[in-house]
Amino acid sequence: RHPDSRALLLLVMDHLLLLSILVLPFANGSSLSSLIQGAHDSHGCSPVALARRRVKALSLRRSSSPFKGYLNRDHTPPLFKTRPLAAKTTTTTTRKISKKPRATADATAEAVAVAASAATTAAAPAVVYESDFPQVVDEEVTMAQNNAFPIAGSELIRKAKVFFNQTFKDWGPDTLSEDFVFMGPVVGPLSKEQFITAVTGFDFLTAFPDNNAQYYHFRVDPFEPNRVWTTQRGVATHTGTMAGRIKPTGKRIETPPQALSLKFNEEGQVSQMTVGYVMDRSVGNTGGLGGIFGYLYAIGSPLPFPEGRPWSMSWQYRFFNFLGRLATAVSNFFAKFSKN
Repeated sequence: RHPDSRALLLLVMDHLLLLSILVLPFANGSSLSSLIQGAHDSHGCSPVALARRRVKALSLRRSSSPFKGYLNRDHTPPLFKTRPLAAKTTTTTTRKISKKPRATADATAEAVAVAASAATTAAAPAVVYESDFPQVVDEEVTMAQNNAFPIAGSELIRKAKVFFNQTFKDWGPDTLSEDFVFMGPVVGPLSKEQFITAVTGFDFLTAFPDNNAQYYHFRVDPFEPNRVWTTQRGVATHTGTMAGRIKPTGKRIETPPQALSLKFNEEGQVSQMTVGYVMDRSVGNTGGLGGIFGYLYAIGSPLPFPEGRPWSMSWQYRFFNFLGRLATAVSNFFAKFSKN
């Protein structure tokens, strides 16, 4: 009745088969959705989560064989199954010897994960929600229940304001703790020594003498009473030489709003600093980039790697979107075909 529709249906099925063949090499033991989820989970996850994931991956690698099924890693073809040796006692001894190093390595990796967890995480805070809005945290009550930190929130905010209004030349020897860590979206983690080396080797104010970070919205995290968050919308003019070679351009820089935070220890020292997390990449003229990456892009001298340039869609993401559009088109076609 509809010869053209049937021909089109066969053409669509041929394309779907071709897409399946193209996607198959990237499956590697999991479906496309699990690959996407895995990529999402691994990006930006905590060191503790990464450590635990490595422990699990280590166990999986040891329990898997290179000859296992392409799309089913739990299946071992009978041809490659290990055959027992003639002497039963020898087989038992061999198994005991081979299992000991595996158990030791797994235990060591697990110990590293547990140690990292103990060092970087605290007990889960007690959370209280607003009675009228059960998805909204009652910050005041939650803060009161979790505030076991010896330094008051108002004093932490004052210390954060002092810190951000100083330059590294104004810092005292005890400003940063010995276990200080610096982290940005793509930079770090940097130790205290690495961070000090980085900031002392780069004279930012020579290139932007009128720079004003415009910090605002200081607040203590109700989940972490030793952490102060703030927002900045930096403005500056490029009137000096940058890094000894980039001549002044006279360009006015306006950065997007960025989230920053400081963590303090009980002695009042800064133990962690996070900067450059852009909250709205459509604001400003830095291409949506935060930190020094944004300033360099705005004056026309972006860094020569993808992280130093504005975000662009990867081919994998474009291909994924294409599959979504194709699935929608096929679904709409069948819906229209069924009506006819």
